[in-house]
Amino acid sequence: MTHTTKTFEQMGETTQTMVRSSQESVRIFADYAVKAQELNTQLAQRAVETWIDGLRKQTELSQDMAQELFGKVEEQADVYRSFFGQWGNVPTAGFPFAGMTNNATFPFQRQGMRLVETATRSAEDTLATVTFPIAGYDELNVEEISKQLDTLSAEQIEQLKTYERRHKNRQSLIERFDSKLRAS
Repeated sequence: MTHTTKTFEQMGETTQTMVRSSQESVRIFADYAVKAQELNTQLAQRAVETWIDGLRKQTELSQDMAQELFGKVEEQADVYRSFFGQWGNVPTAGFPFAGMTNNATFPFQRQGMRLVETATRSAEDTLATVTFPIAGYDELNVEEISKQLDTLSAEQIEQLKTYERRHKNRQSLIERFDSKLRAS
């Protein structure tokens, strides 16, 4: 019987060693899983922060470009106005259209002014589109707009608030704008 007892004792010790080894393996795996999750969370957070920073920089760049383009369009409009406006005060003597009065506008002058006005309106529309903080704003509902507020500056939220008041005037959205502005 002593041999049987000894065998059982060895089996017991072996079983305990296996249990301890299994427990240690589970602990090592659990530690690994926790550390991997922490690392993945940090990486995801950095990726989101980088993405938001990139969007902000892209928005600023777009606004700068649009303002510069709009300034050029205004300069062009002034040049056109100056060029075509001078024909309204042309002395009639010796001018090819001498039969017309000084106050008469020529068809090419009217056409030029229409082109200037059209170009100016187009530039203003383009500037408003490029600098508007949320693309497709008019098609979005309150929740869709609210989800994007964290990526916007206070100035952009003010712009949205002014636009919202003039158009759809959704009070719940205006209240969210106000809340976000107070928090910033």
